[in-house]
Amino acid sequence: MPKPRRAEKETTPEPKPIDAKNRRAFLHELDGHIQVDDEETPAGKHIRVTQEVDTVVAEPPPPPPDLKSVLGPDAAGGPSKRSTFEKGKRRTIWPWIVGGLVLLAAVSTTGYIFLTRSDKFTESSVDLRLEISDEARSGDSLTLTVRYANNGTVGLRDAELALTYPSGFTVTASSVEASNDFRNSFSIPDLDAGEVGQMTVTGRLLGAVDTEHEFAGALSYRPTNFNSIFVARDTASTTITTSILDLKIEGPEKLSPNGNGKWTITVTNAATEDLEDIQVEVTVPTGIKISSANPAASEGTTNWRIDRLSPEKSQTIVVEATVSGQAGDSLSFGVTAGLVGTNGTVERQAETSFLTAIVTTGLTVSVAANGQTENGIIQPGEPITYSIKIENTNDAEISDATVEATFTGEVLELAKRQGTSTGTLKDGVVTWTKEEVDGLKLIKTGQSVTITLTVPTNTPAPAKNDGDKNPKAGVSVAVTAPDLPGTPTPTVRVMSVATKLTFVADARYRDDQGEVLGSGPVPPKVGQTTAYRIIWSVSTTTNDIDTFSVSTVLPTSVFWTGKNINSDAGDLTFDPVSRAVTWTINKVPFGTGSRLPLLRVWFEVSITPSADQVGSIVVLTEAVTAGGTDAGIGDRVSTTVSSLSSDVPNDPFAAGEGTVQP
Repeated sequence: MPKPRRAEKETTPEPKPIDAKNRRAFLHELDGHIQVDDEETPAGKHIRVTQEVDTVVAEPPPPPPDLKSVLGPDAAGGPSKRSTFEKGKRRTIWPWIVGGLVLLAAVSTTGYIFLTRSDKFTESSVDLRLEISDEARSGDSLTLTVRYANNGTVGLRDAELALTYPSGFTVTASSVEASNDFRNSFSIPDLDAGEVGQMTVTGRLLGAVDTEHEFAGALSYRPTNFNSIFVARDTASTTITTSILDLKIEGPEKLSPNGNGKWTITVTNAATEDLEDIQVEVTVPTGIKISSANPAASEGTTNWRIDRLSPEKSQTIVVEATVSGQAGDSLSFGVTAGLVGTNGTVERQAETSFLTAIVTTGLTVSVAANGQTENGIIQPGEPITYSIKIENTNDAEISDATVEATFTGEVLELAKRQGTSTGTLKDGVVTWTKEEVDGLKLIKTGQSVTITLTVPTNTPAPAKNDGDKNPKAGVSVAVTAPDLPGTPTPTVRVMSVATKLTFVADARYRDDQGEVLGSGPVPPKVGQTTAYRIIWSVSTTTNDIDTFSVSTVLPTSVFWTGKNINSDAGDLTFDPVSRAVTWTINKVPFGTGSRLPLLRVWFEVSITPSADQVGSIVVLTEAVTAGGTDAGIGDRVSTTVSSLSSDVPNDPFAAGEGTVQP
C-alpha cells in the first residue's frame, strides 16, 4: 500500500495595510471631488478623506480560500477517509479565515468613518446681512443692523467689518466700538462653527426727498484651516420719503398787471429735535420785483438764514412784491428750504412753489382832491374835498364791493368829515360797504359809483422838531370784491401842506425899552433931519424857504444913510440908481421863529422935510413883498406888507408923532 502523500501547506493571504497606494481599492463610489490628506500620528499614518457624500461602499473582502486548495484534490470527489492529522489541520485553518473577515470589516468601518467626516470650509457657509428700514425721513435717527453667521464646520478668526455709509449719514452711536476715527470699521470676535452675532450703528441721515441711499458692508475673515482671507459682502438701501422741514407758501392766485402781491412762507420743524442753520431761498421769476420782506433777507433779497428752530415750531417770512407782465401770463414763485452742512453746502429738504396768474380786473379807481386828480397843495387850515370814483370796465359784473380809504397826516380832522356817506372810521381808515353805499352792492359793466367826502384840516403849529417838517395829508384808496383777483393796487393821493411864511416890516425911533434908535427931532420939523431905523424879520412854520428875498424902494424924499446896518443872515444891499433896498437869504430853515430864533435885518433912513410937507406924514418905504420857494411843496410862497411911515405906529414912545411940524 502506497504511502500517503503529505499535503502541501496552504496559507491564507493576510490583508494588506491601507495606505495611499491602495486606498481607492476600498472606495466603491463617491459623489464629487475627494480631498485626501495623510496625517502622521503616534499610532501611525492615517488617511483623512473629507467630502460630503451620499453613499460610500467599501469593496467586498476577497472570497475565502477554496476548500479544494486547502484540502487537496480529493475534496472534489465526495467524502474520503482522512487521517487524524488532516482533520486537525482543517480545524486549524478556520480561525484564520474568521480573523481575516473580522480585520476586513474593521478596516471598512474605519474608512467609512473617515469618509463621512464633514469639516471642509466653503465661503457660502459665512453669511452677512445688512438690514435697514426701506423708508426714512430726512434728518431723523436711523439704525443699521448688521447680522453675521458662521454656518459651516470650520471656525473663523481675525474677522473685521468695514461699513460704507452714504453721503449725508452721520454716526451718533454703535453697539460695538469702532476701531477708527471714521467710525466705520469694527473688530468682530472669533466665530466658532455654527456661531452667529450682530451689531447696530445709529446715525442721522440727511438728504433730499425721493433719493435712495445705500449702505454697504464687507466682513473679512480667515478660516482656522486656511491662511487665506475671505470676504463676505452685503448692501442695504433706504429711500428718503419725507423731510424734517415742512414748507408752505400762500399768495395771490390772480393779480392785475403792475399789481402788488403778498406771499407768506412758513417753515416748520417736523423733527423731534432742534434744527440749526436752516436756509430758505426764494426763486423770483422775471416779472416779480420784491419790494419788502419781514424779516429782512439775510443775504441779498432772496435768501434767509434761520439759526435755530425747535420741534414743531414755525418761522414765517412775508414777502411783498410787484408783478409786471400782460394778462394771461403766469408767474411761479418758488421756495426751497435746506440744512447748511459743516462745509457750507446746503442739503435741500423741501421745495414748493406758488403760481400767480396775471389778469385784467376791469375795475378802475380814481381819486380827486379839491378837484385835482394829481397830487396837490393846500394852504394851512384849508379843507380837502375827496371824490372817489369806482368804474367797472369789465365784461362781468362786480358785486359786494368794499372801499377802504386810509388817511394819513396830523392836519386831517377825520372826526369832522362830511359827505353823503361818511362811512365807518377806525384807526384812520374810512370804510364803505353796500350797507353805507347802495351802489356797491352791484356794479354792472360800464357803470360807476362815486363817493364824496370833505375833511377839514388844521393849521400846523410851528415846528418844534424834525417830525414836524413838511406835513402832508394823504389818502390811499383800495377796492376789493369777491369777484376781483388778488390784492388790489391802491390809488394814492397826497396833498402837501404849504408852510406859513411870516414877514414883518417895522419903523422905529425908540425900542420897546425907550432907548433911542434914531436921531433928530420927533415929530419931524421942516429943515431938520430925523433918522429912523427900519427893521425886517422873517419866520416859517413847517417848511424850509429856499432863495428867500425881500425888496423895497425908497421914495425920493427918503435918504439911505448907510449907518446902523446889521443882518442875522444873508446879504443887505442898496442900489442908489433904482433906490431899491434888497435882503436875500439862501435858506430860511423850517421852524425859524419857533425852534430857531427869528432872522432879522435893520438899516437906517432919514428925512429932511420941506415946507410943503407941513401937516403930513412922510412915507419912509413903499409896500414890501417877501417870498421864496417852499421846499416842502416845491412851489413859491410870498407875502406883502404895507408901506412904513414916520408915524411909527409900533413904537411905544413915538407912535403918532410922525406929522411934520413947521
